[in-house]
Amino acid sequence: MDQGEGGPEYVFGQALLHQRSRLHTTLRLATRAIQVGLARQSGTPRRHLVLGVTTSALWDVAVGVVLGRTKRFALVPRLVADATDTALWSLHHDRADLASLTGVPLAMETGIRKGPWGLLVPATNALVTAFVRRSKGYSRSLASFRFQVMAVACGAGLARYEESRRNVSLAQHRHELDAQSQRAYLAGQNDVAMGADSIIDLLSRTDPLLASMSYPADRLRMTTGRELAAWKQSLATTTANHASYLGVVLAQFERTNNGAQPDLAADVTFDLSEGDGTLTLTPQQATTLVDLLGKLSARGNLRGRIRVSRLQRSSTSDPNLPVHLLIGGHTIEIPPDPHSDLDPFDVGPLGFVTATFWTVDSLLPTGPRSDVRFVAPLAAAEAALVVWSHRQLVRHGREAHFRILAAALIAGAFDCVAVTTTMGRTRNADGVGLFPASSSITPALLILPLYWDDLSEVERKVSIAALLFIVALGVAIHPDRPPLRHVVMELLWPISAVISMASVDASFAAQEEEVRVQTADSDRRALSDAFDDGRASVINLATSGYRRTARAFDEVRPELDPAIAAEVERRLNEVTKRLEDL
Repeated sequence: MDQGEGGPEYVFGQALLHQRSRLHTTLRLATRAIQVGLARQSGTPRRHLVLGVTTSALWDVAVGVVLGRTKRFALVPRLVADATDTALWSLHHDRADLASLTGVPLAMETGIRKGPWGLLVPATNALVTAFVRRSKGYSRSLASFRFQVMAVACGAGLARYEESRRNVSLAQHRHELDAQSQRAYLAGQNDVAMGADSIIDLLSRTDPLLASMSYPADRLRMTTGRELAAWKQSLATTTANHASYLGVVLAQFERTNNGAQPDLAADVTFDLSEGDGTLTLTPQQATTLVDLLGKLSARGNLRGRIRVSRLQRSSTSDPNLPVHLLIGGHTIEIPPDPHSDLDPFDVGPLGFVTATFWTVDSLLPTGPRSDVRFVAPLAAAEAALVVWSHRQLVRHGREAHFRILAAALIAGAFDCVAVTTTMGRTRNADGVGLFPASSSITPALLILPLYWDDLSEVERKVSIAALLFIVALGVAIHPDRPPLRHVVMELLWPISAVISMASVDASFAAQEEEVRVQTADSDRRALSDAFDDGRASVINLATSGYRRTARAFDEVRPELDPAIAAEVERRLNEVTKRLEDL
């Protein structure tokens, strides 16, 4: 659970659980449709089988309706019902693979809610089914429940994805608010800077008039110097602990750099390209930029008007990506913060984990029994893509989504060719033609719904065309050209999975928007306070300078020439008036 910024307690996996009714209904009905399709191959009388499928389908719909109206988990009664359903349906086929698929929705939901403890679901179903099959003289089929194990893993992974996405959303909100607060603080300082600057200037010209035997000039110059240094420093708020906009960091550097040296010719003014000023930098990135600017300044490369432009612009607003800047003809790179809380867990690597599983699955006795010499290298390549996709996300954020999806589609095409052309058997124990292409496209179908909003229209069309091409390729190179009915049955499951996941991303986005709405009022107050704090910092500094000069005047007044004392008093009265105006 998590406590959002002033929001209600949050249960991770909530967006996924909002879709559990759709997930349950679509996946279960897909299984029932396949069971009807197998009626011709089953030893059970077709009429009895169709009646049983219809009854089960009505039960599935009823349970789906109930799941849509309640948030209760109800693990025990659902597990009992699933175990019974799986065990009974397993008696209609030589294997329990198809029967085990009805338990996938509950297995996935348990993975979302309980993580690894969700393995209780496939273990229970496997034990009950093995007992029933053994009592009827059938062989045990524990391997058939690998799909439920995978469903638990996918559920846990998707819950982790949602948790990460929410945490990153909250962290990004905090960083953005930090950057806006920095800008508001600077705006507050600027609001009174001119008036305060005139006060500090007047005080600095008044201090030398107070020189006397008891208050020597050296002491005055030292005090005034500290005051002016503090004044300049106050106009350069620290970036060490806060995220900042690029424009704010450059403005702060201008002030500290220009105020630290008497030579006006050494002053620098940054000319930032339009739209780049609101680029958000993490605290470490802001500090790194200041250090790099300091080195350029020390070498004399920052003088006069300096053009600053951003190289390699990203089409997304992802935070904590590498930043490449062209500053006065010098290219600098600001690396991402390795310890930032802005790096999300993405489903891309999870998709390649799934691809590796499906490829290895083709080697099992219950599958197409493809040639290990072709399949093993492909599985190793897909495992390597897990690492590659993670690195792409670190470097490019959501901008890498299409290339990751493209890699999944290319890997799917190779998987289709390698597995299909080396099949050791073309039909399963029920006589249905195996169609490996359905498994080849499944990893991409897992990724596609969650990447959809980040794809352009062209990229969406290319992705759909690639999926259709893989399916057509699978039919064209199949050694036993399976009937269309068998191909449709094999595709029902991946299609139903896409339908189930289609609105999950919209649920994520809706929850992120809910967070923004909940924090809108507190954000406005925070920005208002930052503006007021910026004004107060300057006013307090000017006030402290006035008080210091007034105390010195009271101390040395008896020693001053009356005319000088009158002038000092006039100036102090002028400062008092200006402070009141501020």
